[in-house]
Parts: sequence; structure tokens; C-alpha cells
Amino acid sequence: MVRELIEARAGGRCEAMWAGTCNGRVEEIHHRRPRGAGGSKAPAVNRAGNGIAICSPCHRLIESQRDAARTAGLLVSLHESHPANVPVVRRHRLVLLDDFGGIHDQEVPF
Repeated sequence: MVRELIEARAGGRCEAMWAGTCNGRVEEIHHRRPRGAGGSKAPAVNRAGNGIAICSPCHRLIESQRDAARTAGLLVSLHESHPANVPVVRRHRLVLLDDFGGIHDQEVPF
């Protein structure tokens, strides 16, 4: 059910869309807050607000450029109990992703 919420939110298009990398397709589901080796008991890890539907090239970039991915909210600290509270750059917009498949625009702080 969670995967279906994430895929429906994505509408068949990569949610990361990193310029110069993205192929635009949904090929994988990425956990913003990693499950870690052996999994995680934190309930929020397996909710829609923690997952984004992305293409393989964007996923590789997230994993190889972790500092930039954290800045964009594509990676969330293991110490964050609820990733849905962490804004993420989704398709060049700052948003919050809720656990029901919703998207909520955020103001960009200056």
C-alpha cells in the first residue's frame, strides 16, 4: 500500500529530477531516511513521507553525493524520527511529503 501511494504521487515521473542526470522515469523507490543494515524498527521509515519514486541515475547520484542529497532533503538523518517533517526538493520545488501521498508546498527561507 505504501509503494502504491508513492507511485501514485509520482505519476510515473521521477520525483528527484536532478538536472543533467535524470531520465524522468520511475524505476526505484528511495528511502529518504535509510533503513540501515538489518532494517529499522522506526515506523516512519516505511511510510509514504519517507519514500520517493526516482530513476536509477538520480538514485546513484543521491548515494554518491550524500551531502548535496541531505541539503535537498533527499537523504534524512537516522536521528530524524519522522522524515515527513523534513522538506525535500521535489521536481525543483521545496515541499513536504505526507504519509498519505500528499504534497505540501513550503516557503523558501531567505
